[in-house]
Amino acid sequence: MDYGLSTHLFVDERLSSHILDRVLGVGIRHIEAFAARQHFDYRDPNHVRDVAQWFDDHDLKLHSLHAPLYADFDWGQSGGPAVSVASLEKRKRIDSMEEIKRALEVAERLPFRYLILHLGIPGEEYALEKFDAALTSIEHLKIFAKERGVQLLLENIPNELSTPERLLEFIQYSRMDDLKICFDTGHAHIG
Repeated sequence: MDYGLSTHLFVDERLSSHILDRVLGVGIRHIEAFAARQHFDYRDPNHVRDVAQWFDDHDLKLHSLHAPLYADFDWGQSGGPAVSVASLEKRKRIDSMEEIKRALEVAERLPFRYLILHLGIPGEEYALEKFDAALTSIEHLKIFAKERGVQLLLENIPNELSTPERLLEFIQYSRMDDLKICFDTGHAHIG
C-alpha cells in the first residue's frame, strides 16, 4: 500500500528540506504541500525554488497542492478574508480565484497532479446560489489548472456545502463529470 501525507501536519513551520527529509525518512513518497503562506509560501519564488529543488534532488514528484484557505500569513487572524470560490460577493470570489491561481502557478516550477479545493469555508450553510458562484469559479480555475497539467479535486469539509453528498450533487448540478472528489476521512468523522 502506498501512503501519502499532507504537510499540513507541519503547518506551523516553514516547509523545508528538513521537514521533507523526515517525511521521506519514514517511507512516504506521496506528498501534498499545504499552501499556507506561513508554511509553504507559494508567492515566494525562492521558497518555491527551494522546495522544487528538494523534489528534483530526490527524484520525486509533488503529488498534490492544497489550495490556500487564506491569502495572509496568519490564517485570517488579522482580518483578512477567507479564500472561498463559493462566496456570493463577486469581489471576494474574484480575489479568491486570483489567490488560487497564484498557488496553481507553482506547477510551472514544481509540477503536481492535483489541486485540493474546498467549496466554501468551515461551517458554511448551503444555498443553491453558492453552487452557482462555485460553478463560475471552478469553470475558470479548471481551465487555468489544465494549462498547467493539474486537475482540481473538491474536498469534503465540515460545512453544509461540502458534505460528500452535496459534492456529488454539485457535480451533477454543474454537469462537470470530469470533476473529482478528494474524500477526507477526518473531515467526514467531524461531520
